[in-house]
Amino acid sequence: MSHDAAQKNASLDKLIYMANQIGKAFAREMRIPYPIAFDHGQFAATYGASALPETVFLDRRGRIAAIVHGAMTPGELATDLAKIAPATATPART
Repeated sequence: MSHDAAQKNASLDKLIYMANQIGKAFAREMRIPYPIAFDHGQFAATYGASALPETVFLDRRGRIAAIVHGAMTPGELATDLAKIAPATATPART
């Protein structure tokens, strides 16, 4: 690896670390009740992450159902969640 490439990798590693720290602080401050994963570059390289944030929807089997690049509105989030976790019917009273 060339010196320039090594410097670029070191800079990217620092950027990823800083983004993860900021994201974790934000999640704590906002008291986000659902799990949030923080990437160390593997996801970005594998799935072509191009924007922050990246939202990954997993189905009940843990398979990737959808990836959204960039911010989402609450309505968009609800729509995408409904696609992978449709509301269950309320049990009938007996």
